Amino acid sequence: MSKKTNISSIDREQLVISSLKNSYGIDVINLISLPLGADANALVYKVQAPDQAAYFVKLKRGQHDISVNLQLLFHDAGIKEIIAPIKTL
Repeated sequence: MSKKTNISSIDREQLVISSLKNSYGIDVINLISLPLGADANALVYKVQAPDQAAYFVKLKRGQHDISVNLQLLFHDAGIKEIIAPIKTL
């Protein structure tokens, strides 16, 4: 982790909600922080949309272009356990 920012959890959650709306077109009615994973550079959320769709949201610090490409590759290869990333608008 290169640099920590001092953002309150409420501000962070509002930023996640607005980013999901602006970048992905996802309206959020419920955002739940999940204490999951071993990655100290990641935050994980469960998001519920008005149509009852649920999303798993993982935020990571830094550049991770290759990890997104690998997720798409594995998902497209038919590995059911891999959640494909949603493309931005």
